[in-house]
Amino acid sequence: MASNRKGIASTQLAREVGVTQKIAWFMLSRLRAAMGMLNDKAGPLDGEVETDETYIGDKEANKHANKKLRAGRGPVGKAPVAGLRSRRGKIKAVPVTSVNRRTLHHFIRSKAIEGATLYTDEALVYDDLAGYSHESVNHGHGEYVRDKVHTNGMESFWAIVKRSYVGIFHHFSWKHLHRHMHESSLRWNMMGLTNAQRMDVILGSSAGIRLSYQRLVQ
Repeated sequence: MASNRKGIASTQLAREVGVTQKIAWFMLSRLRAAMGMLNDKAGPLDGEVETDETYIGDKEANKHANKKLRAGRGPVGKAPVAGLRSRRGKIKAVPVTSVNRRTLHHFIRSKAIEGATLYTDEALVYDDLAGYSHESVNHGHGEYVRDKVHTNGMESFWAIVKRSYVGIFHHFSWKHLHRHMHESSLRWNMMGLTNAQRMDVILGSSAGIRLSYQRLVQ
């Protein structure tokens, strides 16, 4: 979990440590809870900050016929996630109820210090955010970088998260999406550490974290 950039599935962990898949999933969930606490303790981001949103989930075209929503393409059937990345390297990413202006403004204010410089794409939902300097690039017109203005770092993180979803987990419940985002964010934030140091940080933070199996599955 500490060394694999895209995480490890409970089925694989079960085989490697000799436990059932159910126990391995419970172990991973408790570690993700500890990782979430570490992310929260890190405090809000400041300075130059990229912000972006995406959708996590299965493609409609890949679903079995009886599971297709038949309600269009794009974000249909997927969960919205918002993210902030400091140019100093730290990331905060959480599921959100919507990607409308009110929700994203609240997310930014809760995760980035007022006075920070925000770099976004051309989405209008990021406009008129008082207290922040804001510059954007227009992806719709083929503009992805203008001097320091871009969201490439945040988009690189989304790419890893989506490869993790498709290639490692294949699917997970939206109920547990926040824990997967905690895991992916902290692993990114520990990028400069060795595998052993990452393991020490994760295990060291797990003391006192209480997550019962009953609460996990209810």
